[in-house]
Amino acid sequence: MTSRDAARLAYSLFSVTLLLAFVTAAMQVATLSADLPQDYGSRAADIVQLVANLPFVLVGALIAARRPSNSIGWLILAGTMVVTLDTFVGEYALRGLVVEPGSLPAADVAAWAYQWIWFIPITVLSVLFVVFPTGRTQGRAGGWILVPAWVAIFVMAGPVAAMSWPHRGRALLLDPDSIPELEGTNLLVLVALALVVGGLILSVVSLLIRWRRSVGDERLQIKWFLASGFVVFLDFFLNAFVDIDGLWRQLVSAAALATVPIAIGVAVLRYRLYDIDRIISRTLAYGALTGLLVGGYLLAVLALQSALPVSDDSPLIVATSTLAVVAAFGPLRSRVQEVVDRRFNRSRYDAERTIAEFGRRLRTEVEIGSLSDDLVGVIGRTMQPAHVSLWLKPGAKV
Repeated sequence: MTSRDAARLAYSLFSVTLLLAFVTAAMQVATLSADLPQDYGSRAADIVQLVANLPFVLVGALIAARRPSNSIGWLILAGTMVVTLDTFVGEYALRGLVVEPGSLPAADVAAWAYQWIWFIPITVLSVLFVVFPTGRTQGRAGGWILVPAWVAIFVMAGPVAAMSWPHRGRALLLDPDSIPELEGTNLLVLVALALVVGGLILSVVSLLIRWRRSVGDERLQIKWFLASGFVVFLDFFLNAFVDIDGLWRQLVSAAALATVPIAIGVAVLRYRLYDIDRIISRTLAYGALTGLLVGGYLLAVLALQSALPVSDDSPLIVATSTLAVVAAFGPLRSRVQEVVDRRFNRSRYDAERTIAEFGRRLRTEVEIGSLSDDLVGVIGRTMQPAHVSLWLKPGAKV
């Protein structure tokens, strides 16, 4: 396949997925006020979840069009397309069997497809971990790690599809557990999910091992991916332990999930690849700074409430605590950033110290030969170029 053909195919799949997403969103909007079964949650949250898939299909299309030999773009593109298709058939079946029964043809077939098609994109995640960032498995071990994912598809998707076909219809969509003949599918799903989880754990471990062994651009590429994974894990942790309203939870989760395709796009296309250390250090620094300031504000309020002869909700306590936090922001930010850079962005920390030391010598050194050697040394240590040379205009004077 030529580059032009690959780009046409990638953008064609992108357009089809967008069309499916648009039609699905239109059906979801049309059922905002409909009386749906209790199992269906907020329609607005479902729309947000659908929109959250769009960054994936965009990044997948860009990678597939610009790096057609890299399978990552095609994996993301195909996985997102199937996810969108699964949402579409679910909404199609809901409208044709529940909201307006008989209004859409083949709604029973859509309900049947909705029971098993959702499982296929899950396996893409395991494959993505193994082939990132080159698009190829790394050695024989990488190929074996993918075995559980492929076995899971045949264990779950094929048998569940075959067993569900005779029972396609409204009952299959709303309450498949009420169909006695489908009791065995629950065990198949559990076995398949166990295989996928096991394969996913092996895939993550293999990625971490490759990150530890990698150098140069590959190390930065994997670091981008791991950083986005940490954001998604943090969002999962917050959802598990913090009670947030349904729509807001979906919005926060969508924002966290959007970091994954962005990180993959940056890593594979190598756009601003070297900014990852700065992003991580800034994120950690401002996260720690926010925690310290909030904690300091609460401690100041408690201390002032016990020390001053005023009511607990006095504006004086709030104003004094706020001014104290504002005054501490600048010095505390510099200190926190220095600590974070020293631990997580050591190269930048060392470079800044080297440049600061050179600046101090520059104010006292008068010998041009010594300054030239110092300048070349500073550039070599901070920027680490392959070669450094300094040209001075003939007759230059200090």
